[in-house]
Amino acid sequence: MLNKKCIVLGGNGFIGVNILRHLINCNYEVSSFDLYLPKNPIEGVTYMSGDFTNDMELLEAIHGQDIILHLISTTNPGKSMIDPYSGYNIDIIQTIKVLESIKETNAQILFASSGGTVYGEPESCPIKEDSKLNPISHYGITKVTIEHIINMYNSVYGMKNIIMRISNPYGPGQDYTRGVGLIDALVKKGLNDEVVTIWGDGNNIRDYIYIDDLCNAIELLCKYDGNHSVFNIGSGCGHSINNMIEIIKGILDKNINVEYESKRKNDIEHIFLDNKKLKEEVGFIPKISIDEGIKRYIRHLQRITK
Repeated sequence: MLNKKCIVLGGNGFIGVNILRHLINCNYEVSSFDLYLPKNPIEGVTYMSGDFTNDMELLEAIHGQDIILHLISTTNPGKSMIDPYSGYNIDIIQTIKVLESIKETNAQILFASSGGTVYGEPESCPIKEDSKLNPISHYGITKVTIEHIINMYNSVYGMKNIIMRISNPYGPGQDYTRGVGLIDALVKKGLNDEVVTIWGDGNNIRDYIYIDDLCNAIELLCKYDGNHSVFNIGSGCGHSINNMIEIIKGILDKNINVEYESKRKNDIEHIFLDNKKLKEEVGFIPKISIDEGIKRYIRHLQRITK
């Protein structure tokens, strides 16, 4: 018997493609909504092409769905400081339209927020979900604003929407040229003997989670029926950029050419997430260590380039 109907908004993206495949394997009835139809569709997925900014296409796509995995973001941390308008003008407004369209139904949104930006610079780590939110980028402010709006709908309309504060996922399907993906850049540029630019001294600490672990956590939240609405999703461990460089150098058994540039104003120095709530509420335990995850990713890249 099929599970609930689930649509992934942003199904062509890095997380989107992987979660589609994961949900199909878990016997969900799965749809994807994105700007274009993929060249390599996943068997069993119903694909819908449409524009997130087109109300008719968006609302038609989510009609009748039980779970809406909202992975679409029109910006990223760096881009938002150059073009600050997109997140406010599109992401917030369109998310409200989705909420308005489902507020009288039993549907729910699982919203992909940003565990790496909504907290700002924390006083201590690992950081918990009830810590102060103090983002230092337009991207982070956009995410926090959407979080507040979702929590308001939960409170006023009795909805069960969930906010997923995701750390830094990596693995098959990631593309660092889109503005995110340190591990992706280090691995690919390391394999190709290209120079990697690091902003700052490389001591910034982040939380990295392998994409399979992330998909497992999201699927568990699709089944969650408890009273909590906000969850950190991360490995629970922090690694500096310099540490990641050394790990990948060791696995590749070759040098990585690195250039250090001045720190960017909106870069957070250290953050990694406390995932205790996720463990206690849904039983999530990260299974793939940073070393194993990188080895798996390298094997994947070598396999697809043969």
